[in-house]
Amino acid sequence: MEIEHDVHEIFKYLDKFNRIYPDDVDEPGMDLPNDDTVMCVYCNNGHGEAGFVENTTTDELGLTALIAQRWILQEDLNQLIANG
Repeated sequence: MEIEHDVHEIFKYLDKFNRIYPDDVDEPGMDLPNDDTVMCVYCNNGHGEAGFVENTTTDELGLTALIAQRWILQEDLNQLIANG
């Protein structure tokens, strides 16, 4: 059974997510995994709409990947929230 978390709970741990696009040009970003890795992805369209896609893979994201900003392994997020 997949666990879905309250968005407010997830926002508490946004700093633990991997940045896809770094703030600093000299800092490397971290691409989304290219396999069946289950993750939670933070997306922001830049126009005031942001949110999370939980229990997803890169293939399942489809075009949503274009506005993805950060990601974390779903199991790591689950652990962070459980240990809250």
